[in-house]
Amino acid sequence: LVMDLSLPDGDGRAVYERVSTVFSIPVIFSSGHASEADIARLNQPSRKAFLMKPYPTEELLDTIDRLLLADNKTSP
Repeated sequence: LVMDLSLPDGDGRAVYERVSTVFSIPVIFSSGHASEADIARLNQPSRKAFLMKPYPTEELLDTIDRLLLADNKTSP
């Protein structure tokens, strides 16, 4: 899941919290206006990552690969 932090009618973190109660999927949060605290909290090694906009396509693809690999290692 790729989720922007700033949504027209809410917060991306809140949406992810609701989605994660139903689905166990990794997430890439993205924003052009995030604080250092947001970045540190959301940029975790296994299930979450953060990319500051704009980001190169290659960085997005590498992040997707890293999260899927980590997810496969933790799945039963």
